[in-house]
Amino acid sequence: MNKNSLTIELDELPELTGIFSSFEFNARLIYKLSYYTLGDFSNDKIEYKDKRYFVTLDNKWLEMNIDSKDFINVLYYLLFNIKSTNSIFLRLLYQLSQKPQNFFTYVSHSIFTINSKVMIPGLEEYLLQSYFITPIDANGSPLAKKYTILESKDKRKIKLVSTKKNSSSEKQINFIINKNVNCTEKLFKKGIIDISSSTNYYGYKDKTYFKRYCQSSSLLYYFSTKNDKNFHLIQTITSDIHNLYLEKFKGLIPVTSFLYDLKEKAGIKQKIIKDEDIVPDKELTIAYSNYQQNKDIIFCLKKILIYKGISFKLVEHESLELLLSDNTSDIKLQVTYRDFQHYSSSVLSLLSLVKNPQKLLQSWIYNDTDNIIKYSDEQKRLIPIFRGTQIYFKNRNAKNWDYDSNGFLQEKIC
Repeated sequence: MNKNSLTIELDELPELTGIFSSFEFNARLIYKLSYYTLGDFSNDKIEYKDKRYFVTLDNKWLEMNIDSKDFINVLYYLLFNIKSTNSIFLRLLYQLSQKPQNFFTYVSHSIFTINSKVMIPGLEEYLLQSYFITPIDANGSPLAKKYTILESKDKRKIKLVSTKKNSSSEKQINFIINKNVNCTEKLFKKGIIDISSSTNYYGYKDKTYFKRYCQSSSLLYYFSTKNDKNFHLIQTITSDIHNLYLEKFKGLIPVTSFLYDLKEKAGIKQKIIKDEDIVPDKELTIAYSNYQQNKDIIFCLKKILIYKGISFKLVEHESLELLLSDNTSDIKLQVTYRDFQHYSSSVLSLLSLVKNPQKLLQSWIYNDTDNIIKYSDEQKRLIPIFRGTQIYFKNRNAKNWDYDSNGFLQEKIC
């Protein structure tokens, strides 16, 4: 393996539609590797005072001929030029601030401000951890590119080529697609990959050959249901699914809330579901995508439904895209993730689903933990079931590389 090259396994070919519009999990990883973003440098700081967020840039940005106006450009672009999940937080903050004329203010080369009448939980994490807050010029062109992305869909390969001639980092990063977890071991032993996919867990036993690494994950597995009866059915057997999974498999962590971290802190117990008629009127259709973790969860669900005498059929989709377009199945096993490590990321995704979005929003703004949980639980379509865990392998060529809790690959600078 070329010492200036790194090869990484992914479980799916990502949809690279653009850094500001992509939201697919693997696409985020590639864009994060390809661009410098706010928070990459240790002295990128955010402070709230006098009804404003003061954002201070590390001097390394100035050395790259990038200053605060270039970050105002990207935030302005996210707020006013596109409508995607990446801009929800900014649009909401803009509305809460009553759409001030000077929402973003240039202070100096290294400082700019964001107008906000109140301190919003999670805004700091949103700004410092998101993969898409990269500086752009007045025409919308990125100014802090680390790698050029070269995509070959026919060969199911992606290559990143460094934009810097003199750099201690890899000159080239290659991605190969492999969904079959049983092949990961062979890819390692043949020297084809340096880092395995963080979602392609394989229970490799020979610890003398390569070491297994583990990191928390932002992935969250959940069931979506079409009606109240199916919702209550899955909710009733959630603990059974958890128990059977822990008996048979490893790698996922049972949860009962999208706000799992808040629920742990608050110590609030899950509601007890009353005994009611949860038996479906017809055969259930249950859909999922062809990934190992999904298969493990479905194995548990299938065993429990058979035991309870509930009739069902399974539909396996080859990709997440096909699963999302399935509008006929009664129950779907899906996966989501947090873009940044704060419960606010989950709150934003639930606002359109809950019974009282304004009450949830108000509770969030005032960081009222108990009511955030209360109002976020007032929906009857989605049931969170497991948190992901990133379990991966790497060889000596990748000794300085690791996944972080957002699912991004980061290189330790020695």
